[in-house]
Amino acid sequence: MRASVYLRYLLNINWKVRYEIVRILFMIIKARIMVRYIPLKYYYSRFICTQNDKCLDLQPFREHICLINRVMKAVPWDVTCLMESLVIQSYFKRYFIHVPIYIGVKTGNELKAHSWYSESKRFSYQILSINE
Repeated sequence: MRASVYLRYLLNINWKVRYEIVRILFMIIKARIMVRYIPLKYYYSRFICTQNDKCLDLQPFREHICLINRVMKAVPWDVTCLMESLVIQSYFKRYFIHVPIYIGVKTGNELKAHSWYSESKRFSYQILSINE
């Protein structure tokens, strides 16, 4: 979509949703900087869970997650699964809800890694545990 379409959309929504969209944009930028320029070992223990606990049920917050996903689709760069998980976690931190982030690996012909915050996004990856 063109920028003018997004601008018209932003002008037609209420100010609370506009505020949330701007907050989400800043969270996406922060997550992009963390993923691209800061090695995972520096923020792994702060954000990411290593236990095999059950993921938090975010069904009551579906509309918030849908808004976050719409904003992530509108940014001009690719949003990785780790960036998405970091944005979800920092968004809900404002509401004092701790959303655990998991990082998993799948081995086979090639090594694949994935990050998730919800059990529905796990895709049969095994949780990664890193010994420091």
